[in-house]
Amino acid sequence: MGTAVFGPGGERVVAMTLVSYPGQGRGDSDLDGEAVVCGPAGTMRYRVYGYAADRSGSRLTLDLDEETQSEGIYLGTAKGRWDGADLRLFGPGGVSDSAVPDPPPVTVTLRRTVDEAVAGACG
Repeated sequence: MGTAVFGPGGERVVAMTLVSYPGQGRGDSDLDGEAVVCGPAGTMRYRVYGYAADRSGSRLTLDLDEETQSEGIYLGTAKGRWDGADLRLFGPGGVSDSAVPDPPPVTVTLRRTVDEAVAGACG
């Protein structure tokens, strides 16, 4: 769980759960999960799937598919690095905006937490 600044409205809470299913997740992905972003316009929910570039999972690519299908700024494909405690996701492909053709890159650092904290991330 962490925070990120993208789009109008300032800082947003980002929470994500990931489960490892090497080669058995969505589209034969290694990772599967969900994410929520809590912002001024409400809660945005995502399905998450991705691939680890190495056995330790220290480098990965995640695809975040927005379930709420709203207009505006949303997370998309992100590259990431995991050090065993923190997951750092970064753009430029990490954020998309339906109204802005080239949104600025965003970096999100997620810290390991418990499932209850993720479930209650948006209050």
